Amino acid sequence: LWRTCSGWSELHGDAALCAAGCRCFRNRAPHFFRQCRGKPAASPQQVSLSGTATAAPDLQVSPASLTFAAQSTGTTSAAQIVTILNAGSATASISGISLSGTNAGDFAVTNPCAPTLAASKSCQLSVTFQPQLSGSPGPRSATLNIASGTPSTVSLSGEAVQASISIAPSNTSISFGSAAEGTGVASGNVVTLQVTDNSTGTYAGALAVSSVVVSGTNNADFILGTDSCLNGSTAPGSTCTIQITFAPSCVNDPADRVATLVLTDNAPGSPQRIALSGTATGDFCFAPVAAQTVASGSTATFTLELFSANSFTGTISLSCSGAPTEGSCTPPSQITVGQQFSVTVATTAASSSSVIPPAVGTDPLLRVKGRLGAWPATGTNCAALLLVAALLLLVLLPSRSNALKFMQCAALILAVGIGLAACGSSSSDPATSDSGTPSGTYAITVTGTDTNSVTRTATLNLSISGSSDTSDEQVRRPLQSIGERRHLRTP
Repeated sequence: LWRTCSGWSELHGDAALCAAGCRCFRNRAPHFFRQCRGKPAASPQQVSLSGTATAAPDLQVSPASLTFAAQSTGTTSAAQIVTILNAGSATASISGISLSGTNAGDFAVTNPCAPTLAASKSCQLSVTFQPQLSGSPGPRSATLNIASGTPSTVSLSGEAVQASISIAPSNTSISFGSAAEGTGVASGNVVTLQVTDNSTGTYAGALAVSSVVVSGTNNADFILGTDSCLNGSTAPGSTCTIQITFAPSCVNDPADRVATLVLTDNAPGSPQRIALSGTATGDFCFAPVAAQTVASGSTATFTLELFSANSFTGTISLSCSGAPTEGSCTPPSQITVGQQFSVTVATTAASSSSVIPPAVGTDPLLRVKGRLGAWPATGTNCAALLLVAALLLLVLLPSRSNALKFMQCAALILAVGIGLAACGSSSSDPATSDSGTPSGTYAITVTGTDTNSVTRTATLNLSISGSSDTSDEQVRRPLQSIGERRHLRTP
């Protein structure tokens, strides 16, 4: 019985490739075919199979649903947690985490989980409810999908409530009137805005203000003050306040100043925009002056400039006060509006000097002191020395009459007085010193007065760092003893 060996097989070679028990023949040269002789295999045929069984991944998800409390539109709730636990005995893949449903945009999920999760390990998803302003207040729902989890979905639900805002004195524009230019916040005009959440009904929500800024051409002239609205929560029917001061800066701008208050909140129509306006007045003002720092002994030069909201053209007289210790402030006597000018503030460096005594050769008393060497000539020592000399004189010069004794006593008193005056009370020569301008920060005031008797001031902030001593060694070092003076004698 002939049977085909592996079916009819086309060979690319010659007849020698035919195995024993097979016959080969040529079909079309150079191709050969073979056919083998044997018995058919017994039926059925059997094949051995083997493999290793592993446990299926088992990602358990809990809880199966999340419900959020009422949340004002445009705000974000606290996060709630969904836990994914790998309850199986093998590493599992985490995939297919997404949000779907009617209000999917009102929920957010933060996924810190790695792509795989080891057996018996868990990770957590954070879910927040943040109802969008664009939707209507009321119930919101969505689905959190976890494709590889059991269950594979988590139901999300919450209720959106909505705030409503009103602003007094106006929702659209506020006028601050007139204020003197360049006089600062303390002299400005203040307006306090009343911001009220006037939402009502089942879905009334708290008002949340996330940003309050002033923008526009003259935004620096409208200064935000006390604010109880920003980053707070105003319940329905309640009011918070925002304080704004109009304090026109001293700049080369027209008298009319304008800006815009931009209030970002969670009420419909956010951000709220309110036009601000005011008028700068005054004959002149000082533009802001930059602070300076100099070393003691140096001179600071400040550059100042005047502007006028009223187009004042008269002259302005200047004076200066508050100069630092041992310093001076020098402004020009008169200037005009629009003119730049300089004010110099001079300081004094520290110095010291000593008085050089006269040559010993020209002073008999110094000649005697010189022979005493380095004996300290304090007042006490001089007095003791002169007293001993007086007693010796009384003993060694016995007098023959009262008149002579009187003359001796008078001479002793005169000698003691001269000695005390000559000795002094210190071993060193009198020294003089100048501490100069002390280190520190000084506020110097420049005052301007125009022909209409309008007065304005500018503050020059000056910091003085350190002191320098300009004296040389010979002047600075006083002689310390009589012994040193002895070497100054002239022949």
